[in-house]
Formats: sequence, structure tokens, C-alpha cells
Amino acid sequence: MAYFETFISRRYLFSRDKRALASVSSAIAVAGVAVGVAALIIVNGVMDGARKDLFGKIVEIYPHVQVSGPYGRDLEEPGKVLAATKEIDEIVFAEPVVRSVALFSSGKEAVIEMVPGILIGTSEIGRSRLYNLRTPSGGPVAELGEREVLLGKPLAQELDAEPGDGLLVLTDFGVQSANRRGSSARLLVAGIFETGYHEFDAATAFVSGATLAMIFGQGESADYVHIKIRDPFAARAVQRKLELSLGAGFLVTTWEDSNGAFFQSLTVQKTALFLILMLIIIVAGFNIVGSLILMVIEKTREIGILKAMGCSNPMILRTFLYSGLLIGAAGTLLGLLVGL
Repeated sequence: MAYFETFISRRYLFSRDKRALASVSSAIAVAGVAVGVAALIIVNGVMDGARKDLFGKIVEIYPHVQVSGPYGRDLEEPGKVLAATKEIDEIVFAEPVVRSVALFSSGKEAVIEMVPGILIGTSEIGRSRLYNLRTPSGGPVAELGEREVLLGKPLAQELDAEPGDGLLVLTDFGVQSANRRGSSARLLVAGIFETGYHEFDAATAFVSGATLAMIFGQGESADYVHIKIRDPFAARAVQRKLELSLGAGFLVTTWEDSNGAFFQSLTVQKTALFLILMLIIIVAGFNIVGSLILMVIEKTREIGILKAMGCSNPMILRTFLYSGLLIGAAGTLLGLLVGL
């Protein structure tokens, strides 16, 4: 008997009668389900792609694991940290990095305007394994000489600075330390870099280790040891191993600690969009119900004939239920194809 019910369902759903409103209503219901499913797939795909793209940029320019001194103090023994990293197989490489809060000014305006940012000192920036830097045209960045600085593209635009311009840099203002002193220097803009992550590019400048030592008068200490590992998602395990190996007196953090709030906000945004798009599916469900009600009203005579032929109420109910399922299945399949 199930074959009989599905046969009648298909005939009702795709009526040959050109005046049948039920067929038009069914087509609209199928389109509504298809649009809802396609939108759900497309939006989730775009959000996942954006998240992966941002994640790829972040793990290229931020340390997977970072070791620093406690309470923001300088790392007095970077050699001890480097020795500990060699005992952990997951670590690809590690390097001490000097980093400072800085103020930048091009001095082109009548009133000197200082732009805040971060100044990072590292060696061989063009071949650095810590930072994947490229020029805006996509080529490799040039090596930095003494008193030369490399600016992120948005930061250079804000300063109205171009390669060859002079730049006033004020570093570690208000800092009094045995290893570091606040200082200012006039540097030459050697080039402009771009990573594709605006937040980093808009607030970061690079100088060579020699230039930063000259500005700071810093000795053998470093701000932190930047560590890259094979699998960024294994950062927590590496963090625990380093904490056990180094003991007290060191602060070990991961990229999740630095950017966890950012990725959490992306997850919340994706969930909110998913719930909003589910409303389209709910509306499409109401369209299916509306088309079935219209079909029942239009087929009143045929229902009477079926009951006269011996069909029970459950059989007639299943006939229209199968019609609704066919509408939903057709709309879901069409939306799946469009969405993918």
C-alpha cells in the first residue's frame, strides 16, 4: 500500500493541470528550502575559510610558544631557554627577540604627531624564520643595516613615510632599567612590508639587532624567546613541557593565550549567523505546510473518491505527508548542489 500512497503523492505534487495552484505553491516551497540550505552552506563555508586564512596569517607572524621573564621583566637567561627547547622534538626552532613599545613620527607636519606602535629587533629579517614578511608587491624584504627601519604598510601610510625618508623613533619612554634605557633615534625607512594581517601591519616596525642594541644600550638579555613548533595545535603540550623543564622564574604562553579572544569572537559570530540562517529554513518549513494545506483544499473531491474506494484516514494522511517529504528532499538536494 505504501507504493500507492507515494504514487498519489507524486501525482498531487506535480499535477498536470495547468490551473492547479498546488503545483505552483509546491515549486515555491522547494525554492524556499533550496535557498535556505544553500545560504547556510555558503555562509558557513565562507566563515570557515576566513577563519583558516586568519589563523594561517597569525601562526606565521606570532610565536606558537613564547617564553619571557615573569611580570613583564626582561628574559635574563635566554641561553637557558634555548637549551631547553633543543630537548623537545616538537620545536622546529627558537630565537631570542627584543621588542619595545615605541612612538613614531615622520616630522613632515608642522605639529609633530607621534604614532604608537611596536618596535622589534631581529637578525636577518629577509631570511627570518620567525616572520614571513613580504613587500606590497610580493617580493622579499631587504636586509636591514644600521639605523634602518622596516615599516608595516598601514603604519607607513599613517606616517606618510616612504623608503628613504627619515623617521623619529622614541622607545621605552619612562623606563629605567639596568639593562634598558628609554631613548630616541633618527632612523632611515629602508622599506615597507605587508603580511596580510592588518592589526599586525598597522602597529609593527622592524630594526636590526645592532640598531636596537644601540638605541637601548641593552646587554645579553632579551624580551622573550620566540618558538615555532611543527603543529600549532600542540602548543599547550609544548608549554607544559617547557614549564617543567625551566621551572620557576619563566612565563610560558601560547598563541592561544594571545589571540584566544579573537578566535572565540569568530566562533560566536559563526554560531549567531547559523542561528539567523536557520530562520530561513523555518520559513521554508511554513511554506511547505502552506502548500500542503492548499493541496488538501484543492483535492477535496479526490480525497472523497479515495475514501469511497476504501482508503483509510491514515493512508490519506500519509499521502500528503509524503508530498511534504518530497518537497523538503527536493529543496534540500537542490540547495546542497547550489551551496557546494
